[in-house]
Amino acid sequence: FAADKIKAKIGLYRISEKDLCIASLLGGWPAGIISIVVFKHKLKKKSFLAKFSAALLSNLVLAYLILKK
Repeated sequence: FAADKIKAKIGLYRISEKDLCIASLLGGWPAGIISIVVFKHKLKKKSFLAKFSAALLSNLVLAYLILKK
């Protein structure tokens, strides 16, 4: 997330939203939250925030189901 924000500022090739969401789904959501808050990265993109939220919620539900046993 931070790398994408830096690339955006200097005009380099960006990391796709799809890849950012996949990284979040695979456990990168804590870094995503930090980047959204600290760097204000993708904060205005409601469609991205919806996908990111779904990835985060999926991780939380999975963690709950694993720890519930």
